[in-house]
Amino acid sequence: MWVYMPTKISVYKKCMEDKKLAASVLLPLIEFEFAFLGSQKPAITQSKENFQQLKILFQICKAHNWVSTKIAKLGKKDEYWFKLSNKGFKEIYELAGPMADKRKDQWAKLLC
Repeated sequence: MWVYMPTKISVYKKCMEDKKLAASVLLPLIEFEFAFLGSQKPAITQSKENFQQLKILFQICKAHNWVSTKIAKLGKKDEYWFKLSNKGFKEIYELAGPMADKRKDQWAKLLC
């Protein structure tokens, strides 16, 4: 007997197509893991070991016009990064905010 099993779609692929979902995934990452507080533009950084994840996050951000730079090596470290545009960050924040940390949320509002 044949049974239909829906194909799982990666959350990354869903984020490429759904701006609100992408913002909801990215905002906690920006707040928790990546360079943010005190920055003029939020920057997403990753080590060489996680470069593939960084490329996918970049593609998601690029698909929604949220980036202001290309992926670049971060100084002499074995890390890579890209910056979000202020307009892009504002859209992410408006779709998914506020941040959990009140201090970071105040900074987010200043950037917006």
